[in-house]
Amino acid sequence: LSKCENLRGTIFGDKGDFESAKQYFLNSLSFINPDEEKELAANLETNLGIIENIQGCTEASLLHLNNALSKYLVLNNHARIAEIKLNIGMVLHEAGQFELAEASLDECIELSKNKGLYPTLNLAYLAKSHVLISEEKYGYAFEFAEKAMDLGNSLDDKLTIADAYKIKGIIERKRGDFQSAEYYLLTSLRMNTNLQNTMNIAETSFELGILYQESGEVESRDGYLNSSL
Repeated sequence: LSKCENLRGTIFGDKGDFESAKQYFLNSLSFINPDEEKELAANLETNLGIIENIQGCTEASLLHLNNALSKYLVLNNHARIAEIKLNIGMVLHEAGQFELAEASLDECIELSKNKGLYPTLNLAYLAKSHVLISEEKYGYAFEFAEKAMDLGNSLDDKLTIADAYKIKGIIERKRGDFQSAEYYLLTSLRMNTNLQNTMNIAETSFELGILYQESGEVESRDGYLNSSL
């Protein structure tokens, strides 16, 4: 039952329904003894940490993620340790602690490369790109987005590819290349719509709204911002 509830939570999380996902994860956790089921408990703590971060609860997110990390270190689970480093890096980025975020993501990238953890490596590339954008290092950010897209294509990871297109769109908008930015963002939006990823649809629509604001296309701006809202 606990595993089923965890899978349900993962499905709803991928679709962007985070309230439902959180409830399923909490249900799953309530069915087990965390001391006896360390692996599953750590996985649930990770999922809850991700949800709390998305909902803006930084302290709660880091608490869940560090709880998970302590369990995975005991279990010597390299794959999960890399994932936790990734997620901690993302939370720190959201909190504006860019240097600490980069350090955690670099640890994830190194571990993922050494252990052949390519899906995690792909997500770490995307996360590193986001941090570099925040630091206004657009050239390096684009390089990491390219790495993510190349690896995503080899893994047939459509969610990551869609996110890489969105990141490229953000970078080109900040560089002032509105035509390229529009192409990348519309491609991301189309892919996310096909994947029914509500959160990513909202985020990409928001970025399109910003793009059209900066390029003076008021009607398109309002349409995409209202869609995002």
